[in-house]
Amino acid sequence: MAQRGQRRHRELLNLLSNAAHATARVAEPTVEVSARLIRGRRLAIEVRDNGPGVPHGLEHDIFTPFFSTREHGSGIGLAVVRNLVQGMGGSVRHVKPARGGAAFVLAF
Repeated sequence: MAQRGQRRHRELLNLLSNAAHATARVAEPTVEVSARLIRGRRLAIEVRDNGPGVPHGLEHDIFTPFFSTREHGSGIGLAVVRNLVQGMGGSVRHVKPARGGAAFVLAF
């Protein structure tokens, strides 16, 4: 069980790192993390930022291995997050907040 919890930390740290990178050039950067129980008493963890968000039309590509919207990105971060989360029986999805930025929800 400890190993499973350590993996969740890795996914969360990757999403936080992405959010920090996305907000690096924002005048007042904001990264929010929230957790709640959802249907079926599953845990949902949301990471939200006020960066530029995922460019329109690329939402379906961001979890593809080696795809990156960054000039010097490797494109493996979100693909690894998705594989690890799915390996634990969970899911990860991108949400486009109405107020801009990006949000990702991990559900276990």
